[in-house]
Amino acid sequence: MKCKKCGATGLKGAFCTKCGAKLSEFGEEENVVSQDAVKEEVKEEVAEAVKEVKAEANSVASEKKEKKQSDVTVASVSSAVAGAVAATVSSTVSETVSNVKEKKFNAKTIGVLVGCVAVVALILILVLTSRKTLDLNKFVTVEFEGYDGYGTATIKYDTEALEEFCESKVKFKGLSKSDKKDLESLNDGTHIVEYLAVAMNCDAELDKNTDLSNGDKVVLSWDVNEDFFKEYTNLKIKMSDTEYKIKGLEEIDTQDFFDQLEVTYGGTAPLGTFNFKFTGDSEIGSYMHFNPEKYDQLSNGDTVKVELVLGVSETRFAELFGCLPAKMEKEYVVEGLPSYISASSEITEDAMAQMKKQVEDTITGSTANYDDKVSISSMEYVGNYFVTPKTTSGYGFKNKIYMVYKVLATMNLEDRKTNENVAVEKEYYYVVSFTNLMAIPEQGVFVDVTQYSKESGNFYFETDVNDRYSNYSFRFQGTETLEEIYKMAVVNNIESCNYEDNMIK
Repeated sequence: MKCKKCGATGLKGAFCTKCGAKLSEFGEEENVVSQDAVKEEVKEEVAEAVKEVKAEANSVASEKKEKKQSDVTVASVSSAVAGAVAATVSSTVSETVSNVKEKKFNAKTIGVLVGCVAVVALILILVLTSRKTLDLNKFVTVEFEGYDGYGTATIKYDTEALEEFCESKVKFKGLSKSDKKDLESLNDGTHIVEYLAVAMNCDAELDKNTDLSNGDKVVLSWDVNEDFFKEYTNLKIKMSDTEYKIKGLEEIDTQDFFDQLEVTYGGTAPLGTFNFKFTGDSEIGSYMHFNPEKYDQLSNGDTVKVELVLGVSETRFAELFGCLPAKMEKEYVVEGLPSYISASSEITEDAMAQMKKQVEDTITGSTANYDDKVSISSMEYVGNYFVTPKTTSGYGFKNKIYMVYKVLATMNLEDRKTNENVAVEKEYYYVVSFTNLMAIPEQGVFVDVTQYSKESGNFYFETDVNDRYSNYSFRFQGTETLEEIYKMAVVNNIESCNYEDNMIK
């Protein structure tokens, strides 16, 4: 400011610092900036602001410019916006100058206003020409559940946040008529997300999602049609493969389900059978079955391997019941089966005594029809023939023993010629057979002595004692020679059976 009285310049305040004159008294109008000066100053500020705005707009366009036409369009938009903003700035400046004339703003104030308008214009350009960033990883998590070694991984989407983002941020462009028609119904974020998922083939996947253990690592990766975003939306996609380390899976309990398998053996060796029944929880039992490698033709000492087979995967079984089988197979040793003996040496003394008594009772009873004329004076066990089939199939017995006795019969007769009582003796052999002798563990050999056969034939014996018109004669059950017994027991069976000759010499 200039003092009117003394001519001093560069003054500030209400009084001159040299002469003390009141500055306002000496031409206040001199302190008002002339309209022409203001216009010149404003034009310079505006020109500089517009220059800066255009330069920034071109910089943004250059960063986004790529080979594809869609990005060239972005650059064109940037230039158009820059021009529009420049026009806005020019209009704003004209209005500011007009205000200066009316309100007498000083030049400094005008400069500040112009600068503010330029900054606002620059921000507007950056906002209008930049893409919205959609960071897919922010909307996805991976959850792990289940048991250690059998865990599962599941991708979880934050659909609520993603729908909110799409509803407020997504803008479409360049769509076909049919796509535009589809979008008419997309009035909320949910539908937009669904549309994007189909159109851009957006999908996240894990390299492994089952049978997981603590310490394992899984990788989440993306399969996204990025070209769709660039061409038809205002979005810039951000995504990256993410590795997750598994922890927190519970240890799985185990149960030995073979402890709940009741095993029994039936039949008689070597044709024994393997029988079993699961006595545990019926629901668990419905998801498994036991598979023996063989069910029949078993003998004591044989082994049977049983495999446990689950009806579902181990992972699913663990999910259902919170446990897993402690083992998947077990071997059983067949025992306790009664077995048909294969050698006479297996016959116990008790079994032999039972058979002898039965034979002796049978011999005694064989003379009952003769009243008191015939009696058994003695009977002596002279041995046996033990016979077994060469094959166990298709044969009537599993083993057979021929018990041989030498019998002495006495006939008390009255001679009709001499009227004397005469005693006549006859020696012969009597044979009884028993079949299917069985050895029962911890009990010995079992033989059903009620099931026997009289193997001896019949023969007639005529005495020298006169019975009035002829001599006395009798029919005995038995054979007169051992050769006949050998032929009956051995020779007749030699083709299909093995035999032991246990006759007492």
